[in-house]
Amino acid sequence: MKGIYNRPISCTPCIDMDWITPESCAECKRVRREEVDILQLGVGLFANKAVIKRPDGTLTTVSLSELTITD
Repeated sequence: MKGIYNRPISCTPCIDMDWITPESCAECKRVRREEVDILQLGVGLFANKAVIKRPDGTLTTVSLSELTITD
């Protein structure tokens, strides 16, 4: 399966410190998305998790709320 992983990000600290503008934050949120391979969806106790393979080859467990299944 394929999916889009939306890496969690918080722009508020950067905006509060005037490091970026709200417009830059919107661009940052757009580029944080990455296409991943979904290797396994969670079952039972881990029903809200998925194991994904990122573009750099690393495996990680993420929450399904951060994942959009595309194929």
